[in-house]
Amino acid sequence: MFGPVVGHEKNIESFLRAMSSRRFHHAWLFHGPKGIGKGLLARNLAALLLGAERGSGSSFQVKKGRVTDLMSAGSHPDFRLLEKTESETGRPRQDIPVDDLRKLLQFFTLKPALGGRRVAIIDSLDEMNPSGSNALLKTLEEPPKDTVLFLIYHGKSALLPTIRSRCQRLLFHRLDDDALRSAIATSDFADTEPSQELLRLSAGSPGQAKTFLENDCDLLLETLGDFCERAWPNPSPLITNRLLSLMAQSESLNLIAMQYLEQWCLARLEEDLDVSLKKKISVAWQETLLATGRANQLKLDLTERSAMCLSKFQALAREYEIQNAV
Repeated sequence: MFGPVVGHEKNIESFLRAMSSRRFHHAWLFHGPKGIGKGLLARNLAALLLGAERGSGSSFQVKKGRVTDLMSAGSHPDFRLLEKTESETGRPRQDIPVDDLRKLLQFFTLKPALGGRRVAIIDSLDEMNPSGSNALLKTLEEPPKDTVLFLIYHGKSALLPTIRSRCQRLLFHRLDDDALRSAIATSDFADTEPSQELLRLSAGSPGQAKTFLENDCDLLLETLGDFCERAWPNPSPLITNRLLSLMAQSESLNLIAMQYLEQWCLARLEEDLDVSLKKKISVAWQETLLATGRANQLKLDLTERSAMCLSKFQALAREYEIQNAV
């Protein structure tokens, strides 16, 4: 739950400066790509607000002690962490239950048990449904005294403007390769020397790098290479079905494939291509993201979600073949 935060020095400095001022905001919106350390930083800052001491070293982190032990055990009376959990059947929920948000509102109405503040983290706003967003808005509109709320937002779903306007927003960026290597060196994979391919596909995200390192994805990457051979999608049914089968095996492999295809799109947009073709590539990727979002809302399984994604790339490949044949 805790560990050194690599990078994001300006945001850390901004928060610490605000923390020592008289006008400290009650709600902080951490906005940036998923897996770059927003949640890790929020947990460290929450511990600091609850009385933990700041650790030494080049990276920001708090010292382990009573506060961090209680938070890690989920038993700190003045701290709550809201995130997507599993359902009664053991399957991951599609969103954070609105009942959890309502319990958080009740938590904030109580006085701090250990003195000081009451602190909560919602990780993430992307996984809240409209009812949850409306419940959260009530807290932001009438913030109880001595409360601090961290809101993690990956930017993958729409955010109510009223929520955004009532928060102090910090924008987070992806890490460069050196910082990403440092983050890997402080993780459970400290003995692993990341390859250039891993750094490229991780796209500045330690969380993404961890997903790669935790999974045996050689066959997936090989199949993705075949699917995007000659730098264009190959709608061959054999390759497509193989890729679909691999993407549907787990959320992690699906995430890796989506990252690979996103980078494929970005690489094509940097090439000397016809403007109309670049537009089609951009639209295809936007439609892929929209389709994925709709699939999540409809609670479709991984096979259906993966098929919706690949269908966009197959259509793009056919358009490219037709255009070159003319």
